Parts: sequence; structure tokens; C-alpha cells
Amino acid sequence: AGTITVTLGNEASGKWAIFEYSEEGTHKSDLEIVMNTETAKTTFSAVTNSDLLKMKQNMNAEVTPFSRINIDARAETETSFIKSSIVEVKAEAQVEEPKFQLTATHNTEMTGRIEGLIANSLEFEVTPFEVRFDCKNKENSKLSLPMKMSGKVDLQNDFAVTINPAEQKASWTGL
Repeated sequence: AGTITVTLGNEASGKWAIFEYSEEGTHKSDLEIVMNTETAKTTFSAVTNSDLLKMKQNMNAEVTPFSRINIDARAETETSFIKSSIVEVKAEAQVEEPKFQLTATHNTEMTGRIEGLIANSLEFEVTPFEVRFDCKNKENSKLSLPMKMSGKVDLQNDFAVTINPAEQKASWTGL
């Protein structure tokens, strides 16, 4: 009683071509929204498949008016040059105990002419008396260049900020 539900589904398949190359693929996605007087929830999932691209996406969100918001999302991707790429995002906002938190990660394993790993993370938090931010980026890869030459790339870039009544500090590391 007093609940509204909206459900959407989408399925598609297709084929495209450029000159001598052609590709076929499928896509399926589902969206559900459930609302009542106390909460609103959204759920989304999608899958895309072809020879060149494979993707899975999921997202859940829940809103309790004047109280809190939660979002949880994940995307996975595979291509001919990306063995695995995963992005995750989590966010939460609370009103009663005022706080906002955001966490995101991205990890990719590359293959082919460029092989290696890329990893990124982000953490952000705000409360009435503190702000925290932490970001980390790292890459380790090997490049295959013409004439049997190769190169190696190792990068790291970290940045952090904390501001509260007891301390105010910032740091940066780059390699």
C-alpha cells in the first residue's frame, strides 16, 4: 500500500560494418524504481557483449528523504586491449549525523602493445568539523615500440588533504 514501482527492460542486438570489418553485439539492461512515503530505491543493471567489447554495469541507490542517501555502483569492461577494467563508486550522505563520504576505485589490466596495470583510488569525507581527501594513482606498464624496442613506465601520484580544528595538512608524492 502506498508504493509505486516502475520497471523498465531493454534488449537490443545489432550489427555494424566499416569497410571490410563488421561486428555484432547484444545489450540488455534493467531499471527498477520503487518509491513509497519513506524511501526511494533505484536498481540498474546492464550487460553488453560483442567480440570487441564486454561490459557489466550495476548501480543501487537508496534515498530516505531528510535522512540519508546511499549509492553503490560498479562497472566492468573488457576489450581486445583491456583484459579487465573495474570501476567502483560508493557514496553516502547522512543528515542526522551530518556526513558525506565518497569512495571510488579504478583498476585496469592492459594487454597488447601496452601491457600493465593502472590503479586509482579516491576517498573524500566531509563532516561539520573535518574535510578529508585522499587520491592515489599508480601505473606500471610496458610499451612495445617499433623495431623490437620497448619501454617501461612506472608512475605514482598521491595527494592527501586533511582539514579539521586540530590539524590542517596536505601532502603530495610523485614518482
